[in-house]
Amino acid sequence: MLMLKNKKILVSFILILLVTISMFLVFNKSHAYKELPKVKIKDSIINSGLAIMVESDYKSGEYQKLDSNIFPTDGYTLNKTKSGCVDSNGKTVDALIYNESDKTISIKTKQSIYCYLYYDNIFKGDGTKENPFRLYYIEDLVELSNSVNKDKNTYADKYFELMRSLDFKEKESYENSERTDFGDINGVSNDETLINELTNPEGSGFESIGSYTNQFEGNIDGKNNKISNLWIYNKNKINQAIGFIGALSNGSISNLTINGIIETTQNANIGGIVGSITNTQIENCHDEVNITSQVGSYSIGGIVGVSNGTANISNCTNNSSISGSNNAGGIVGINSGNLTIENCQNYGDITNNLGEYLGGIIGRDNGATNETNIIDSNNSGTLTINSEKQTTSVCMGGLVGKVSGTLNIQNSNNENSSKIMELEVKGEVWPYMGGLIGMGDGAKITVDSAKNEQSLKITNNSTKDLKIAGILSYIKNKGNFETNNVQNIGNMEINDKSNANPYIGGILGLINSSSTTTINKTKNVSKEIRFNSNDNKTSFLDVGGIIGCTEGNVTAKIVESYNMANVYGGTKLGGIIAYTWNNSKVLIDKCYNTGNFETNDKSDTSPITIGGLIGYNCTGSTSYIVNSYNIGNLKNNADLTDAFMGGLIGNISSKTTNGGTHNYIINSYNLGKMVRLILL
Repeated sequence: MLMLKNKKILVSFILILLVTISMFLVFNKSHAYKELPKVKIKDSIINSGLAIMVESDYKSGEYQKLDSNIFPTDGYTLNKTKSGCVDSNGKTVDALIYNESDKTISIKTKQSIYCYLYYDNIFKGDGTKENPFRLYYIEDLVELSNSVNKDKNTYADKYFELMRSLDFKEKESYENSERTDFGDINGVSNDETLINELTNPEGSGFESIGSYTNQFEGNIDGKNNKISNLWIYNKNKINQAIGFIGALSNGSISNLTINGIIETTQNANIGGIVGSITNTQIENCHDEVNITSQVGSYSIGGIVGVSNGTANISNCTNNSSISGSNNAGGIVGINSGNLTIENCQNYGDITNNLGEYLGGIIGRDNGATNETNIIDSNNSGTLTINSEKQTTSVCMGGLVGKVSGTLNIQNSNNENSSKIMELEVKGEVWPYMGGLIGMGDGAKITVDSAKNEQSLKITNNSTKDLKIAGILSYIKNKGNFETNNVQNIGNMEINDKSNANPYIGGILGLINSSSTTTINKTKNVSKEIRFNSNDNKTSFLDVGGIIGCTEGNVTAKIVESYNMANVYGGTKLGGIIAYTWNNSKVLIDKCYNTGNFETNDKSDTSPITIGGLIGYNCTGSTSYIVNSYNIGNLKNNADLTDAFMGGLIGNISSKTTNGGTHNYIINSYNLGKMVRLILL
């Protein structure tokens, strides 16, 4: 028994010895630092200057962590001078590790220590709706820009207020305009004062708040204040969002006016207020930023460069000029989402010498499956486009350049009858020009209670067919166009120096490709449509008081509508429709024409057809003329034997193609005079 007891004691002793040796080896095997897990910095507190304590106990092999493992960022900046670590005796220990690339913090230690992270508040306030961050100085704007762009803070669901108007060129707008601790902001020199960094015309100026890489998601209320002399010169950022705010997502901006200059030598999305928005509200914002692009930037808008997701822009105005862009608009450059623009005005002149699409409100509506609404919004600016640098097409509209999705226009106008929309076609491009809309491609367009007052002037040197109209120049690809209580007041002047086939309408230029249109209570009350052609022109020219041409399995209903414009020039002229062909189905009901039609075509190959209501019904088309009349005079000045005139229909095709043509005239009449000049 004694031997057995001694053996147990011996085994126990050996086990204790082994455990002791093992523990000794564990605690002395390495002097390497142990590292706490890296913790992403995020917003969790609202108190400035709070020291967050982290206990690190090496011997236990465990680390006491914060419950959330989240550190503050939005509205806060880590004070590295005040932050630090101490051991159990209170001695300072260098153990904090800052990772600037991914904005994380880790702690390395070989003893029990206590660490504290000290945060300073960047702005006054706590960022809530009740107590928003308050912006008093230009420095606050720079701090916000740095916090978003460099520190990658989004400010999601945070609120800001601009407490007073600020001017980048005025020292009174700075807390200290001579400070240099912000470093080289403009890329010119590290030695410049802050005011010079932001206003030196040789430098890049202010850096937009947010980018596609680091989007701003906060809410800014300008409190009806104004930021003046903003200077942004984008020389290096390609395909980026540029504006006072660069990229704004899931946020809002309101009650703010921005004044200044933005220039770019790189492709970008540029807006006087915001370069790019996604799911955003913009209200009561006013742009006084002149924007110039030296290249065909993707989009430029007076308020917003590009709109995505679901966005609302209301009670906003653009008062500045825009020059250059692929998609240029007085309010929005290009829309690719669900967008509502309400009670907005463009007063700025827009010149597009580099791009393809131009509109007084929206340059291009590109959301094929989305819906756009323009309500109580107007353009009063001058729109000018030069196609010399384009190779495909140019689309120009008083409100929208091109539409691919669903567009609803209500009580919105292209105003200011003293101004002219002008398009000069120099290259081999397809030109589209409309008093309200340039072109619809597979689009669903509804226009209600709207008008165009501006005159349209086009000079065409291209051999491509041009389309021009008082409201919409062209609808194709199974599109749909509907009007109600719409009018065109603006005159049209077409100078065609080519042998292209122009399609010209007081309301709609051309409808084709299985599209449909319903024109209801719509009128063309302009004084004249004048076509000046090449003396050797051999092509067809369709000019209609309401529609220029219908072709390709289309359906057109024109009800309670009329034309009063006098028309000069063309080969096919009609008081309501110039030319219906290729399986068109047309109804003209309770319509009339009072305009005088006179051809000045001097070619010897194009037949002349003039009709009080329809110029030429051809190739399998069917027309119904019901309760309608013409009292306009028809005059043919061409020296041609192949010429046709009719009080209601100028010519009916005898071709049997596609089953021949069918015409039904019910309770309709002509009181206009018909004159044919024959030169001997």
